[in-house]
Amino acid sequence: MSKKSKPLEEEAEKTNEIPSDQESQIREEAVQEGEVVAPEDDKAKVAELEAQIESLKKAADEAKDQVLRTHADLDNTRKRLVREKEESVKYASERLVKDLITSLDNLDYAIEAAQKTNDIQALLEGVKLVRAQFYGTLEKNGLKTIEAVGHEFNPSEHEAVMMSEEDGVESEVVTLELSKGYMLYDRVLRPAKVKIAKPRV
Repeated sequence: MSKKSKPLEEEAEKTNEIPSDQESQIREEAVQEGEVVAPEDDKAKVAELEAQIESLKKAADEAKDQVLRTHADLDNTRKRLVREKEESVKYASERLVKDLITSLDNLDYAIEAAQKTNDIQALLEGVKLVRAQFYGTLEKNGLKTIEAVGHEFNPSEHEAVMMSEEDGVESEVVTLELSKGYMLYDRVLRPAKVKIAKPRV
């Protein structure tokens, strides 16, 4: 072999060489396409990846199960709270009604007494006592009477059904109460129906 042909053979060998990174990529693609059998270390990697996939699947299933349980617990809690709220609203007046039963008993006694006596004054005093007890029970449960006569007209608490112009009045003042007004704590239940006097123009 001549000296001239030897360099040509070396050059041909160089052109047939494939870079290592390209070689691994070609081998991986061939393995995926089933053209060649993967070396032992690749088989080990595949087994490891499959094990990781199974582990992730199991973790995902457990997480899904936990989410479903949590959702069910929240739904049960919501239903229980709705039920408790409905019961609370339904029986909200229980204390008031229990307190009023005594006044109801006393009204029954007053009716019995009225059927047996001609003493109107004694009957009147009995009714007044029952009325005071009845109002005391309501007051204990937050009822308040709205002040009216002599007070400045307040449209949120008073309903003017009559009006007159008078001398010596500087602002609209309640002069007559036609029906009482009531508040429950700080909320107006019923405004007082009143007559008011306003300054003469």
